[in-house]
Amino acid sequence: MTQEKFSPFQTAPLPVVIGHILQRYHEVHRQQFAQLLPLAEACAGLPDFPPDLLPFLHTFERDLESHLQKEEQILFPMIHAGMGSQAAMPMRVMRMEHDNHQTALQRLSELTQDLTPPENTSDEWRQLYEIIRQFRDDLLDHIAIENELLFPRALRE
Repeated sequence: MTQEKFSPFQTAPLPVVIGHILQRYHEVHRQQFAQLLPLAEACAGLPDFPPDLLPFLHTFERDLESHLQKEEQILFPMIHAGMGSQAAMPMRVMRMEHDNHQTALQRLSELTQDLTPPENTSDEWRQLYEIIRQFRDDLLDHIAIENELLFPRALRE
């Protein structure tokens, strides 16, 4: 993520940054999975559809939802309460999970031939890969705004 993308949040109060993350990323990721999982299930029986993709997506969704819940129920309330400097351990855990999410995105790229469906495939398959592409880009931005802006600022304040 470039600094320009989150420059409006460089000096915004931390609750504003957290509100943005919740609305722009947490809600959007949940919507993306609500769209992509049924598409993946519909495509799973198609010839040449990656057999490991659907189970992988279900696992990724569960892991991400667990991560979002930890942020929403533990880390963000600590930051809201002005306890950011005491949240070093939860932030460390979130960073490790961010690393795991980035590894999962690499695996997703492998499973989908870098999000390239076969030439003569269904519209559903193409739509699935487009939603996955949007999810990937959003997740990378989400990780960046937390790792590069929210966490460092919360530890200082």
